[in-house]
Amino acid sequence: MNLNRLGLYRESNLFYLSSGFLLGGLPLFSTEMDFNKIILMCFSILICYYFKKLQIALILLGTVLGIGYTKIEEFKHSQSIDRIFTIEEFQLHSESNSTIQITFLDEVRKNIYRVSTSIGSGEYYFYLNYFSRERDYLTLNCESKDLNAYEIQDSDYYLKSIPQSYKHIWKLRKNSCNAIHKRINFRKQFAMNIRALIHRGKIGRIPEQLVMGFLFGDSSYLDKGFKNRAKEGGILHLFAASGLHMGIFLGSLIWFFSKLPFLGYSTEKILPVILGFSYIYMLNFPVSLTRAYMFAILLLISKLGFRRIRPLQLILYSIVLIRVIFPEDYFSISFLLSYGAVISILLLMSPIRNLLFGSKKGFIIENVSLSISAGLGTFPVLIYYFGSYSLGSTLINIIIVPITAFLLPFLYLALAFEFLNIYFIKELTWVWVEIVLRLIIKLSETLGSEIGFYREFLEHKEVILYGYLLFMVFTLLLLWAHFLVSSLPKLKMNLFLRMGFTGLYIFVFYLFYSQLFHLSDSEKREKKYAGIDLYFVRSERNVFLGGSCKYNQQLLYDIKRNGDCKYIKEFHFSNQNCLEFALKCAENAKLYYHNQILEVDLVAGFSEIQIISQKIPRVFSGEENFYVFSPNKDSLNDLVQFTKEKSGLILLQLPYKSRDNSKEWNESKKYLGINENWKFVTSEELEN
Repeated sequence: MNLNRLGLYRESNLFYLSSGFLLGGLPLFSTEMDFNKIILMCFSILICYYFKKLQIALILLGTVLGIGYTKIEEFKHSQSIDRIFTIEEFQLHSESNSTIQITFLDEVRKNIYRVSTSIGSGEYYFYLNYFSRERDYLTLNCESKDLNAYEIQDSDYYLKSIPQSYKHIWKLRKNSCNAIHKRINFRKQFAMNIRALIHRGKIGRIPEQLVMGFLFGDSSYLDKGFKNRAKEGGILHLFAASGLHMGIFLGSLIWFFSKLPFLGYSTEKILPVILGFSYIYMLNFPVSLTRAYMFAILLLISKLGFRRIRPLQLILYSIVLIRVIFPEDYFSISFLLSYGAVISILLLMSPIRNLLFGSKKGFIIENVSLSISAGLGTFPVLIYYFGSYSLGSTLINIIIVPITAFLLPFLYLALAFEFLNIYFIKELTWVWVEIVLRLIIKLSETLGSEIGFYREFLEHKEVILYGYLLFMVFTLLLLWAHFLVSSLPKLKMNLFLRMGFTGLYIFVFYLFYSQLFHLSDSEKREKKYAGIDLYFVRSERNVFLGGSCKYNQQLLYDIKRNGDCKYIKEFHFSNQNCLEFALKCAENAKLYYHNQILEVDLVAGFSEIQIISQKIPRVFSGEENFYVFSPNKDSLNDLVQFTKEKSGLILLQLPYKSRDNSKEWNESKKYLGINENWKFVTSEELEN
């Protein structure tokens, strides 16, 4: 087949058509376009083509196609809006204590399924949060009381791609449904088989978790403590399926097939791409890995046709493919992070390398340039959606990424040798893999805590984003000036001038990052948690832990994992069974043990703990006033007196298995004499 005859390599034509298609998908066009305007655009296309303005005609044609595609998507979605299982419909079934039949349709996110249920004569749809380790349940019979719904919050960035009309995600309270039809989930079964191979390698629990994270691009395999340290070090992206993994996977296969003498030029390039598809298929098409695979497909076509494809074309064509094939991933968080990094690398890496290092090249220089450019591309997405950033991540990635790139080919070999059961060679390969894995673990833990400089910027996101915009404008202007001076023969780039460009950029880079330190609100966070007879209140740098820790180990683990034990000045607690957590949480803080009886106990043996006789506070003032109230222990009169003014939350600490609820208390506020500006909440309703 002659690919040129199909117009595939008429790059300018396809480029303009693709640009118009993406333009037609913007809300500015898709929401305000009616039939008459589309007819007018089609007429404009004919005029442009008649006057040989082919590029403009192709852009307009692509815009019309993009608008049409968007309208089709909107129409398909609108047809299902009136068939969404609502809270009101659920309440009717819940009150009747009926059985609901759930049929699984597809998995839209990890453990988030689009499902259907039949009510009367109609079929209604909703999204279900359901965990199944080995099997996919095609149809379940569930008691309505076992289903619960939680509203999608702005912080649920993981669920951004779910249509806005689905306001709630349903969740099974317990795994007590009866399966009518079920099947083995071959993707999860494949993961279990791979884990069995890794386990046979006897490399240890933590290294085994890292291998699963590397192979499947899923950080949920990681130990939560290590995951938190990886987040602080800015290397959590290594455990998300990305272009690095796909590049190394395909590169390893291409090298292997190129060594086989009986394969031709085309075959040795096509076979790795086919195997690459099986890789992304088993991982259920993560957007970053899919983007990298589309790059590989486009590069393969260009090589087979002996044509050159430019970086901008790679980016544009792959975006169009994702827009059409995987619309649910279009402009998702993963999409923005992946394309932010790759666009910055393709467009800025070479100019930044020339600016900082001139004509010098080398492994370290390439790695530094790549880390800086990738960091610039992902910075605004991380700040906007997560409100946090590891300021030392660029330096840490310079060290960790090359080691990971060195590890992955050996890891693939170790799995292949283990699968083939080749003695001695497989043991030798696993030894090398374990050594590198433990090096990565050690470096991640050390560098993340020492130079990760993880900071949160929830209060200053807009200021930082405006500052980033100014910094990028300065970067582009400086790169343009550097290119201009380098390209003009009259302006000779001497050593003094080159050092001036480099020094100016490093100085402004330092100013930008130093300002981020001052804007960090990691030390100013206010957090509240509650469990069974336990409350945790952080007010700026002081922590108050009241109650018993005996039945709240998971909650305490989550508190430490969420980073609420950092930057603490004082830690106050009132129960001896919280001593272990207090020592772990407040490593560099002053400890205060509130003991009313002042009896001699184990706590007195710790010289760094100050024992005081006052009760631990149960009333807190701040951005949101907070009152801890136990109906069986505390004075209602004190509560009424305190809540006459101001507003805030009243945490109800109810006895275990108590039938009281916050709704009844809130309805009785007027009769109790409590100000309407105060709200009763239980530990389950307390938002952190």
